[in-house]
Amino acid sequence: AIVLIELGRAEARVGRESATEHLEAALDLVPDPERRAAICYELGQVLGARGRFEHASAAFERGLGELAPTADNRELRLELEAGWISTARLVATTRDAAAARLERLRRRPAPSTSIERVLFGTLAFELSVRAEPPAESVHLARRALEGGFLLSDNVAGGLGFISAATALGYAELLSEAARAFSDAIDRARERGSVHDYARASVFRAFANHRLGRVQEAIADAQSAMEHAVEGSEVAGPAAHAALAQGLIDAGDLAGAEHALDAPEAATRWSGSAPYAYFLEARARLRELRGDVPGALDDLLECGRLLGLLRVTNPAVIAWRAHAGLAALHLGDRDRALELVRDEERLARASARPGALGTAHRARGLIEGGDHGLALLERATAELGRSEARLERARALADLGSALR
Repeated sequence: AIVLIELGRAEARVGRESATEHLEAALDLVPDPERRAAICYELGQVLGARGRFEHASAAFERGLGELAPTADNRELRLELEAGWISTARLVATTRDAAAARLERLRRRPAPSTSIERVLFGTLAFELSVRAEPPAESVHLARRALEGGFLLSDNVAGGLGFISAATALGYAELLSEAARAFSDAIDRARERGSVHDYARASVFRAFANHRLGRVQEAIADAQSAMEHAVEGSEVAGPAAHAALAQGLIDAGDLAGAEHALDAPEAATRWSGSAPYAYFLEARARLRELRGDVPGALDDLLECGRLLGLLRVTNPAVIAWRAHAGLAALHLGDRDRALELVRDEERLARASARPGALGTAHRARGLIEGGDHGLALLERATAELGRSEARLERARALADLGSALR
């Protein structure tokens, strides 16, 4: 069993699918419940790193089932609980249960251990996807990330770190998020961890894209996909989407179409949070290719999935604004206005100037005329207060066209 565990760890580091097989084989050879629970934790970490969130949460839950609640195994139970919450919240069927468990941890004291920082990072993410001001989620994310403890050998590249850094991005602190992911990429190189490198690259691609660093975003997404290994979902829907978005803005629609060529997408990824990014990117490409009904269908499905995951912060994905413009192109102005007004309401509640500017831009294009022009001017002003430089460039282009 000891040899199988060490082999599984080594295989996980270099990205081999057989890591999970050997860790599961070790479980069959270990009679002690506490040791079995510890192996379940490692197995959950490997599965989570591969993007197999349902299987990961099942492994963590199995580990919790092995343990009797005693003072001696408190730390291990906390690790398993944090792992379960971190993965279960990314799947629509278990998302509410994970949020309920996480809410009970909201009033814990400041983190003193790495695993408590994982919980703080996970809680920061949970709060960041809600349409409410970002102050608390930013505070929790920074507390989780301070000191670099989440980049230690035991938790490097884990979901606690990813959650905390992503929460900064959803608060529109894009440069800070990009720096955090750069630290994770550097640490992954030092450790030789393929999965950690690829996953941090995917998330830095999204931050770079919104910052207007289109070529850097493309390079990050390509790097993530190049380092994907057999059986891994680390370069799954999010990487495909990040690459496609960058290529669209670089004017390479054929390349974007190739990036989104995933016939198995719906069966493999539907129901998981990253699939929403894939739907957003595919909708954008479909609209540019002239398939506006298909684009609207993708955006509405994206909104349905985010609704199941209880994601209401429009800074995550501004699907209502994009769907409103698609509805307008199909001649349904009333529906278009309804969608963008909802986007404006949520953007105001979330206190993100970039999200509000995006909503104003969409509404300005829909309403047109003098009022539409005024909304476009407000959009550029709001976006000027955020780091969403690419979206501000789009708003400025639309404002210039309207003035002309």
